[in-house]
Amino acid sequence: MEQSLENEILSKDLESLNCHQPCKDSPLVPADHLSLWLQKVPGWAITENQDPPKLHRKWTTTNFVTALDFVNKIGEVAETQNHHPDISIKGWNNVEVEIYTHSLNAIAENDFIIAAHINTLPVSIKRRRKKKKRT
Repeated sequence: MEQSLENEILSKDLESLNCHQPCKDSPLVPADHLSLWLQKVPGWAITENQDPPKLHRKWTTTNFVTALDFVNKIGEVAETQNHHPDISIKGWNNVEVEIYTHSLNAIAENDFIIAAHINTLPVSIKRRRKKKKRT
C-alpha cells in the first residue's frame, strides 16, 4: 500500500465522522486495507470464513441489566448514524456486535465509523478473576 494512503487512513478521526448517507454510497474497504483500518478501532476483528466478512466484537458485562443498557446505547448510535449493526446478548451478560454494510454486502468505511462510535460508549466490563496458585 502506498504511504500516502496509509497516512490518510491512520489520520482519520472516525469518532468525529458521520456515516455516509445513503449507506450504499460508503466507500468499500478493500481486503488488503482491512488490517490498517482495524488499527483505528481497537478490540474489533474481522470474522473468519464468512461471506461477506464482517467487523466483530464481544463484551462481557457485569450483569444482564448492564448488557441490555449497552445494547440500547448501541441502538441509539445506530439510529443517529442510520447504520445498524447486528447485535445479540448471549447468555446473560455477553454482548456481540457484527457490522457490515448490508446494501453493499461488504465492509465499507461506514462500518469502521460506527465501530469507532460504539468504542466511545461507556460499559461496565466484567473483570476476570485471577486464579490463585496452589502451593
